[in-house]
Amino acid sequence: MRIRGKILSGAGAILLIAVGLWAGEAELVLTVKGDAASDNMGTSVAWVGDVDADGYNDFAGGARGGASNNGSVRVYSGQDGSTIYTFTGDAWGDRFGRAVSGAGDVDGDGCPDIAVGAHFAPSGTYIGYV
Repeated sequence: MRIRGKILSGAGAILLIAVGLWAGEAELVLTVKGDAASDNMGTSVAWVGDVDADGYNDFAGGARGGASNNGSVRVYSGQDGSTIYTFTGDAWGDRFGRAVSGAGDVDGDGCPDIAVGAHFAPSGTYIGYV
């Protein structure tokens, strides 16, 4: 299966593809594109559980770039691809969103949590956010 489309150079994209049981069965279900040429959306992608409690597993996409390279992570609805949350890195160059993962329910509030890495955070050490 070959998928073609146009995105801004360096903007990146996340493609959700449904694969069937039979060889060659595949269908493009959803495309999420980066907003700007330097976003690098899709640097990291993870299923994060049912964040909005609508019965569908949601997913997060990291975009380690952006105009200031601070990066961002967006949580998207698994039902329709709409943006549920957007998180942005704290400082220039920290590349927030280089790594993203579902973290389970860390704080016990019944809502799935997300772990995000910002490997060039200002302190010069690797910092992760939950």
